[in-house]
Amino acid sequence: MLLGRHRFASYASCFTVTALSRRRSRAANVTRATFVSEGLGSLYLAGVRVFHDPYTDWMLRVLKHLAES
Repeated sequence: MLLGRHRFASYASCFTVTALSRRRSRAANVTRATFVSEGLGSLYLAGVRVFHDPYTDWMLRVLKHLAES
C-alpha cells in the first residue's frame, strides 16, 4: 500500500497480485483520493481526470501487453 499527501490531495493506492495458476497471476491497483475542492484543488482534480487518468490507463495496458507476450 502506498499512502501519500500533497497540497491538493491525500491518497492511498493498494497494489495486489493474485495467483490464478502456477503460470498466471493478476495484478490490480485500487487508488482512493480526497481532493481539496476549492480554488486550485478543483483545477488540479480536472487535470488528473484529463491527463493523469488516461496516461495511467495507457501505461497499464502496455504493462499488460508486455506481461502477456
